[in-house]
Amino acid sequence: LRPVDREVLAVGGGAAYSTTADLVRYVKALLGGGAGRHASVLQPETLAVMFDSHFPPDPRVPGMGLGFLRGDENRHRTVGHDGILSGFLSQLTIALEDGIGVVVLGAARERAAPPAAVPTRHRAAHRPAATAGDVE
Repeated sequence: LRPVDREVLAVGGGAAYSTTADLVRYVKALLGGGAGRHASVLQPETLAVMFDSHFPPDPRVPGMGLGFLRGDENRHRTVGHDGILSGFLSQLTIALEDGIGVVVLGAARERAAPPAAVPTRHRAAHRPAATAGDVE
């Protein structure tokens, strides 16, 4: 091994906690132009700004939205966010033009988490996966 000088962007963890059902509601509101079942919480114009590229490091890279990772999956524009805590993994991805959102929450043995993950002592209870049809 030899030392390598490089810049590393370090960001703090959001430490946000949620349930699959709440994340599905969130995705439905994002796909619904910022409107949930009971009210509108964001204007469609605000969502467009959130999803737009604000920090493109290079024209070949999709850049970063405001709190959203931007991507392309087989020519389908996506936005989303992921997270990891020791033993827990999450992924939220939305294909905007297709009207599809995917939420995945998982548990892994602590050794499966990357070294940068912060060790925690949270206990998780097994819950069956929710589908969009399960959430109002």
